[in-house]
Amino acid sequence: MKIAITITDAGMAVNVGGPVESETSIIELRDDQIPRVLRRHLEDRKRVKEAVDRGDKRIPFLYQTLSLSFVLED
Repeated sequence: MKIAITITDAGMAVNVGGPVESETSIIELRDDQIPRVLRRHLEDRKRVKEAVDRGDKRIPFLYQTLSLSFVLED
């Protein structure tokens, strides 16, 4: 699995009308590094997508969101 992290800096645009700068880095995880809760979420999303693709009349819904947070340690 790959996680893309994009940092966007609008400081130049806000202060002097300059360009917005963005930089993206990729974090690669081995399968054994993917937490169980994330694997379950991805499996649920896959199940819903497959139901939609099949045209099931009773499509399951997924009432979940996914967010990533940075943990800063001193």
